[in-house]
Amino acid sequence: MQLTLPPRLGRAGRLTIATAMAVAIAVAACGGKGGSNDSATRTRAETPPAHLEHDQPFPDVTLTGLDSVKVSTASLVRGHQTIVLFISTACETCSELMKVWNRRAEVVPADLHVVLIVDEDVDYAAKYAARTGIRLPLYCDTHSVFAHQYDMEIYPTAVAVRPDGTMLFVRRGVTPLFTPDRAVNMIRHVEREN
Repeated sequence: MQLTLPPRLGRAGRLTIATAMAVAIAVAACGGKGGSNDSATRTRAETPPAHLEHDQPFPDVTLTGLDSVKVSTASLVRGHQTIVLFISTACETCSELMKVWNRRAEVVPADLHVVLIVDEDVDYAAKYAARTGIRLPLYCDTHSVFAHQYDMEIYPTAVAVRPDGTMLFVRRGVTPLFTPDRAVNMIRHVEREN
């Protein structure tokens, strides 16, 4: 797509490169055609993503385990206090966090479930798990539902989910200091505050 800028815009101001790029991206997202109100033809860019927020139900999304078995997030989190860690295979902080959680996996209380979710296909995620020595349950969001529909752009993100399936807290950009025992302490602290 080629973009031609007009030489002058008069008193209203000049068209900046950033504005021109934004217009070009919007036009490209619509396939270069006129806009449509038909929801079947809308792009993801036109639908703002939802946000994971405390006291809201954790989204029920179908994930795929490393054994290629499909599972719903509801079945993973309901009935258990759960920490869901969203990680990226390209994120160094995520890899460091996984090293910490692997070393300290034995301190995770038996009543706390830990679920890892990665936005990758099963084969790549299995190689990543083998390479990094992940010992925690890892599930693949093969259709990128969380990334596209729930604004999952910051990794790693930790979400504490109550046994009833509602989110207790959402922490984006956690560091390797977010250890299993720190997660348990945060859960207890937030529960006391509520």
